[in-house]
Amino acid sequence: MVFESPFRFNALIWGVISVALISFLSLSGAAILPLINGTSRRRWMNIFIALAVATLSSDAFLHILPQVLGIHGDHHVHNEDHISIATTVRSEAVNLGNSSITEDDNARETEEHHDEEHSLSEKEVLLKMSAVLLAVYVLYVVEFIASRRVPERCRKVHNHDVASNNSHNAWVDVEKPAEHIVNGQEEISSSLSSEPILFCGLRSTAVLILFGDGVHNFIDGIAIGASFAVSARLGLTTSIAVICHELPQEIGDFAVLLEGGLSVRRALIMNLFSALTAFGGLFVGLAAINIENAVEWLLALTAGMFLYVAWLNMLVHLREEAADTDPWYLTLVLQSIGFIGGFIIIFVIGWFEEEILTL
Repeated sequence: MVFESPFRFNALIWGVISVALISFLSLSGAAILPLINGTSRRRWMNIFIALAVATLSSDAFLHILPQVLGIHGDHHVHNEDHISIATTVRSEAVNLGNSSITEDDNARETEEHHDEEHSLSEKEVLLKMSAVLLAVYVLYVVEFIASRRVPERCRKVHNHDVASNNSHNAWVDVEKPAEHIVNGQEEISSSLSSEPILFCGLRSTAVLILFGDGVHNFIDGIAIGASFAVSARLGLTTSIAVICHELPQEIGDFAVLLEGGLSVRRALIMNLFSALTAFGGLFVGLAAINIENAVEWLLALTAGMFLYVAWLNMLVHLREEAADTDPWYLTLVLQSIGFIGGFIIIFVIGWFEEEILTL
């Protein structure tokens, strides 16, 4: 895969804009949505989480995996290459009309070359799809180990792993801190206020959350950078998928930081610092352009990460944490709005790719 210099510059510009918007929107949502009280918050979270599941899954299957497998290609470039090759072959055939090489020899060599390419292609597909499964396994191991090392009192508020930072059980508990906010300050939770202060007034739970959030944002930045390195379409769909799962995640993390005794202002500032790690990941993803096949492998790992977060975390949360205050059919309708809406967004971007890019 060859990338021109102007494309690298455009990928950098769009990547920086995308990461900046994602950081701003996720922090804004984290600041506003916890202030929504009562049943409406649970209903909104059903829609947002379902939207995240749909966008992550759709982006992985409709855009990222086809790109990894070579299905999404620069068709015009490939067609021109085929035409050029065909023209060259015809010219050589004319020049070598009196050559001693027979047509049978040419046919045999062509068939052997085709079989060799086909065999290499199959092995490459197996390796890349194995990388997708490897990403799922690694994330599970990290989450499993992290969940064993988090103190029991922390799990009640932030039950999912802090390292991968998918705090989905905390999403349904954001009611508590929001109700205790008075003039931008939050009453310190008795269960978390007893934790030791590590540095800068931050308790152990807050430090773990911010560290995990920084790692998670760094990985998101790599995904965005690698996607924009391939095409604007892939970068756009990946950015949408990231923002859809960042929003509910930031809400949960924001709530736990408030539970740890931070004020709204300080929690936002700390979240902003952890969000800056996404820019580091962005530059790593874009730098992969200079390494042969590195972008495809990064995209394979990205697809595995998206599928893990969507299916093994968020989807499970939707099924197990459905609000008991609403009838089951209302919950299903709200979740279906998110599922269908997320799929339509990603599908439309792929279907009308050329029209969107020419706007």
